[in-house]
Amino acid sequence: MNSRLFIMVLILVALPVWIGAQVAFIEVATPGEMDAARKKASDQQLMLFVDIYASWCGPCKKMDREVYTNADVANFMNDNFVSVRLDGESDFGRKFANDQQLEGYPSMFILSRDGEPVSKVVGFTPADELVKSLKGKLEGYRAVRKYRTLYSRGTLEDEDFALYIAAVRNMGNQDEAEKLAAEYTERIVGPRLSDNDIRVVAFYMDLEDRWWSEFVSDQDRIRRVLGGDYMLAMEKIYNNTLVRAVEEEDVALISKMANELAPMAAEESNTWDLHALPFIQFYYYTSQYDALISYVDKRFASDRKDDH
Repeated sequence: MNSRLFIMVLILVALPVWIGAQVAFIEVATPGEMDAARKKASDQQLMLFVDIYASWCGPCKKMDREVYTNADVANFMNDNFVSVRLDGESDFGRKFANDQQLEGYPSMFILSRDGEPVSKVVGFTPADELVKSLKGKLEGYRAVRKYRTLYSRGTLEDEDFALYIAAVRNMGNQDEAEKLAAEYTERIVGPRLSDNDIRVVAFYMDLEDRWWSEFVSDQDRIRRVLGGDYMLAMEKIYNNTLVRAVEEEDVALISKMANELAPMAAEESNTWDLHALPFIQFYYYTSQYDALISYVDKRFASDRKDDH
């Protein structure tokens, strides 16, 4: 074979790989077609990926053009999922979207081979991010299944229980994670928190919880135990405390947050102003607009440039 012919053969062999790469979607429009897709996933022992779109949705069309035609996305999804598409504004699409609690278009739902909701991805997601997200969700689901089996048998130790809660939370199943965390915290006795306790309570506590004094007493330990989840935990504590303060109209709790939580986030963020932001949000959410204006005037008086 001469060199020119050899090169042409290589090109022809390679063309389908990069030109034809796309996610092998099954378009469904009826309950029967969805049942058939679920059966196919079950028969092939794969998970079900459901993309819900709308004909007018620009980000949905961008997903079609830029993401589902990406070779890495196509190869990964075709190996690990039976992929389904449906119009969220068709008769069946509206019902399915409502059952899955659709938040917006595009939304991508991941179901187990048994049809159990596993997780979701909402909004336009670039190819590399989608592959990373889906890989994480597959790994997370495997972990959840393992821990769920131990949990059902009553043989889940504290360390695995903490990992179970984290896995469920990371999959986006917040209601289930909160129920498990509530059960876990009932086991905690005394003021001293173990590392496993910290990994759980850090995401579900506020500054009025009985663990706060112990939690805040050794900030280096908290950073070590939480690792890369440290700032996420700080955000959760902030939000939980703000909700409580607003519900109880307790500005003293806001002052406590500004004084005690702010130093814990200072090293990680130069833009998250926990000294001022809690007051601004508190006065806004409690409709104390005069107090809000007064606070802003006093807090930022030095920043005025005759245009305030």
